[in-house]
Amino acid sequence: MRALPLLGLLLNLLLCGAALLKGFYIEPTEAALARSAEGQRMALCAVPGLVLAVVGLVRARWALACGALSLVLALGATLIALV
Repeated sequence: MRALPLLGLLLNLLLCGAALLKGFYIEPTEAALARSAEGQRMALCAVPGLVLAVVGLVRARWALACGALSLVLALGATLIALV
């Protein structure tokens, strides 16, 4: 039962790293600001998914529900990154 939250944890950690890299732009151009905003939108899905995955790993009774929600949020962050 802990496989689903573990998968969610790994995917959301990867997406948080990608969102962090997209968010670091120093130059004040329009393209840099747009990529930074995209990184922030990705983080809005990936960070709650990361928290849910940790809760699913700690609480055995909530593992399935938290793991599934974590994967749904990871899918949302991935879709934001691709669009």
